[in-house]
Amino acid sequence: MVKCLVILLLAFTFTSAEDDIAKSADREQRGIFTKNFFGGVWGNRPPLLEVNQPRTTCTCIAPNEFPWMAKLNYFKRFYCGGMLINDRYVMTAAHCVKGFMWFMIKVTFGEHNRCNTTVRPETRFVIRVIAQNFSLTNFDNDIALLRLNEKVTYTSESKLLPQDGEL
Repeated sequence: MVKCLVILLLAFTFTSAEDDIAKSADREQRGIFTKNFFGGVWGNRPPLLEVNQPRTTCTCIAPNEFPWMAKLNYFKRFYCGGMLINDRYVMTAAHCVKGFMWFMIKVTFGEHNRCNTTVRPETRFVIRVIAQNFSLTNFDNDIALLRLNEKVTYTSESKLLPQDGEL
């Protein structure tokens, strides 16, 4: 009798664990939010993209059409974007940097084609993140400033965000 109960309990636990894994994998793919134990909301970031992962849609732009754009990489994976606002700071969304080890974030400027490995874009590393009053539960104040380890020299590939009327 005890053996039957143990086998039944193990079978139930195994199938329940499989369902949980399938649900969490599905949730991670969609990047949805779920209620947590305390009544708040857990957010799931969209999965990080591999550098050479193919895109389903593509809108071609001219090289250096948006020279103030920055690419954020974490462990060699693209995951968010930002804008160069002066020679030492990049503005991005706070949800892109909260919960990450900020010293592992690499910022790249002037990269037009991520698949072209022969061109060496300008890169910097983050030395400070400023994201005050950001809330992961409701995404209030979803803005962050990233201080870079070195100044960015302005070229045709990297410029400041344009002023009003410059576009």
